[in-house]
Amino acid sequence: MLTNKLHYVNLSIKGTFQPSGDRATTPQDVDAIFEHLAKGNTSHLVLHFHGGLVDEKTGFQSAGELMEYFNGLSGVHPVFFVWESGWLETARRNLESISQETFFKKLAEAVLNFVVSKLTQSEDGRGTRLELQPRSEIRDEMTQVRPFAGYDDPARRQTLVDITEKEDEQFRDYLADDDDFAEAVRAIAKSTTEDGRGIAADGGEPAPTLMSGEVLKKIKREIEEGRGLISSSVLIKMAAGVFFRVVKRRLKHTDHGVYCTTVEEILREFYLDNVGAWLWRGMKSAIQSSFESNDNLSGAALHGGTYFLAGLRDYLADASHPPLRVSLVGHSAGGIYICRAVAKAAELMPAAFKFYRVVMLAPGCDFDLFKTGIAEKKDRVESFRMFTMRDTAEAKDEMVPVVYPRSLLYFVSGVLEKEEPVPIVGLERCYSGRPPYDDSTALAVRGYVTQPGERRVVWGPVEENAPPGLLTAALGHGQFNEILTWKSVIHFLTH
Repeated sequence: MLTNKLHYVNLSIKGTFQPSGDRATTPQDVDAIFEHLAKGNTSHLVLHFHGGLVDEKTGFQSAGELMEYFNGLSGVHPVFFVWESGWLETARRNLESISQETFFKKLAEAVLNFVVSKLTQSEDGRGTRLELQPRSEIRDEMTQVRPFAGYDDPARRQTLVDITEKEDEQFRDYLADDDDFAEAVRAIAKSTTEDGRGIAADGGEPAPTLMSGEVLKKIKREIEEGRGLISSSVLIKMAAGVFFRVVKRRLKHTDHGVYCTTVEEILREFYLDNVGAWLWRGMKSAIQSSFESNDNLSGAALHGGTYFLAGLRDYLADASHPPLRVSLVGHSAGGIYICRAVAKAAELMPAAFKFYRVVMLAPGCDFDLFKTGIAEKKDRVESFRMFTMRDTAEAKDEMVPVVYPRSLLYFVSGVLEKEEPVPIVGLERCYSGRPPYDDSTALAVRGYVTQPGERRVVWGPVEENAPPGLLTAALGHGQFNEILTWKSVIHFLTH
């Protein structure tokens, strides 16, 4: 557990110095860090930003473990930015609860049956009603370790066509005639309120549903207006939209496999409030807030990232201080922090200032932010390196086994960001240079990260037959603190 205030900056959920946990950092604590640098023999300041998966306690524990890698390094002073999040456990717990809801299971079963039937549709059968699979086979496939993996064959994509009006009508009739689905909707209508009640509480019993508040309001509104709950329900229309988008994403090559794409679209449409989307977006907002202006602010209201960079600027401007290199390291959502820090430094620091090394570990930032924060600020970064997984490993990294058997970065891309899946910097699949990853932003990021001769990316695992600084054994999103990766990080930082 890291306890030395000279080696950490603990910011609140709003990116300020306002105390909100067991340990607080003040502006005076930041000043003390620079006073310490001026008195010592530090020649290299390394700022580390942890991922958005952890709470304050875990952030300090992780910082203490990583501190061991810096012990004995001459002239290197690490500072760990600790910021509160912890959204992952909420998302995992709620995903497990959602997966047990009858409504979710029946809708997933229906969508998967129709999508599989579309993928196996013969050319002669187009324009007619789909020949559906036996329900028992769909249910059995849903329990497999890698559900519906056999339908992810690229060859099946080549024969897929858009949903027809007859198929859409068939899907709506299928759900309207499903007594179990109807009963699940009735149960939700009877046992929930309009205010979005249902977020699972720590240690509490699962709520009747974890549907988003707006969806619950639509159900209640239909009841109050006396409309048929199933045959004319808005839920049928929303469910048909899920079927449509799963097929459309498959056609556009933005899918994450048949099963995970189906889960993603159901979560987006019906459960978005309670799978961590608001926590993820709030976390991103807090990171942005950390680098907002401090004009007319003082004390705990100051934004921590901006205050630190201003202190660094003043430190470097003092000719009496020894020369100082500054590097940035960030894991997962820490990559978002790095992009914001580099962009803010471009505003505050002299034109000649460059970060010495920038390291991202399985970064969770999107392409738009990386382009503006790093690729277009390349004159502010002397050397960049990213460590992340090959897509073959990424696709096997199970965020929640069976329920969502792909990685956190897939989940961020497919559920937590915008209405359409977005390219994430740590996902290898987004660097193909082919549709849909061939617009100007995608090509700019691809050009920067994979620039020949620069060795800016390590697609792991790479455990042997590579030079020092280019090795990683991480096989999961949470494994990038492992020793081989960090030996590579330290080598890169110090050479």
